[in-house]
Amino acid sequence: MYKFIMRLLLLGTKPSYSEIENRCISVSNVAYLSLPVVYIIFMMLDIMAYFNSGGLAWDQLIVPIFIVLCLLFLFLNAKHFTLQSRILFLIAWPLALHIIPIVFQNTPSDYYIAFPIGLIFHAVLIQTFFSRRTHPILFYIFLLANLLLMLYFSEFLISNDKNATESNIPFLGSKYYKLDGILYWLLFNFLTFYLQEALDYRDIQIKKRQDQIYVKNDLAGISFWEFKNPMPLSLPKKEQIEWTKNDAILKECNDRYAKYYGYSSSSEVVGKPYYSIHKNDELFDAAIQRAIDKDWTFFIETEETKIDGERIWFLNWLVPSIEGDQLKGLHVTQIDISKQKEAENSNSKMLEDLKEYAFLTSHKLRAPLANILGLSTILESEEDEKISNEVLKMLKTSSEVMDSVIKEMNEILSRNQYDKIVNKE
Repeated sequence: MYKFIMRLLLLGTKPSYSEIENRCISVSNVAYLSLPVVYIIFMMLDIMAYFNSGGLAWDQLIVPIFIVLCLLFLFLNAKHFTLQSRILFLIAWPLALHIIPIVFQNTPSDYYIAFPIGLIFHAVLIQTFFSRRTHPILFYIFLLANLLLMLYFSEFLISNDKNATESNIPFLGSKYYKLDGILYWLLFNFLTFYLQEALDYRDIQIKKRQDQIYVKNDLAGISFWEFKNPMPLSLPKKEQIEWTKNDAILKECNDRYAKYYGYSSSSEVVGKPYYSIHKNDELFDAAIQRAIDKDWTFFIETEETKIDGERIWFLNWLVPSIEGDQLKGLHVTQIDISKQKEAENSNSKMLEDLKEYAFLTSHKLRAPLANILGLSTILESEEDEKISNEVLKMLKTSSEVMDSVIKEMNEILSRNQYDKIVNKE
């Protein structure tokens, strides 16, 4: 059960997303799972109202509808429409549960307490659903809209309440009613803001330390490419390929990576654009296209060119840095597999030679050998000198054919032996 719940809380997250973005998605999953539980409890406490023949008020009817909506938002996260689900939720929640009931039900009395509390909770959700680092525009637009509602919540409630009087609602005449709401809004929002900042700072520092350890590793070539302008992942493949080649800058790498391409140290290549290190060719365009097909996370073998023109084979592991729907950079780990590829090619060549050797043995060599054996038998039994001389001529011809085949076979064996010696050296 615990593992199942954890899987639900991680719906929509990806290893390629930043820690901050994955945390925001997980918090949205918590909201989509928790609110239905709370609303089901609410319905159970007010269960008799749902069997009342007089019909349901909007604020009662919307509760089961919103439970379904929460499950729909969870489904959107599972399908990786995480940004859309959060935007829709933050619009639907105050609209369906507060604003519509206030307008169409003439401000039910309990909304004088529920509405300001709901706005405070809504503001907290905004800060946990969107980080100001990953989605600054959405963060500030939603928070500003929430603040405006908070500043004028009492006027909004009263304007929609035809029976609003101080006798009916005593605290309407108190200046502290609105002031207390705003103060609590500030209190909870500042606490949430600084808590989010602390978590973001911790995640950033952990990531920096991991990157430092990662880059110092000298067992493989390690590089981090950063885009001058974040690339929208919605672009067509061809545009993404061109964007990668023209916009990616080598932000950081270790010495091993630089030496792979013929440079002496990382200081010679850091800051260079993609196209100055990687040769633009069809092979690498195809590799980038495969990366796009696999959401920029993949293993792939590539053949590339060093600065001196030497060809080199790599096994590459790409891990993208994605925030929202934009690719900000690429972490690349490379291992030189040139020797393995040479061995594969050598083994392939040896296999072809063995096939040729077997063909010579089974076909070309057997024919002259069979002729020699047959002619030898004839020669042993033949007494006519003239016929014997003819047989001897035929024997000589078959022997020459056999000698030619044996020489061809020796050439194959000698070639393989030479390759072995070269590979050892």
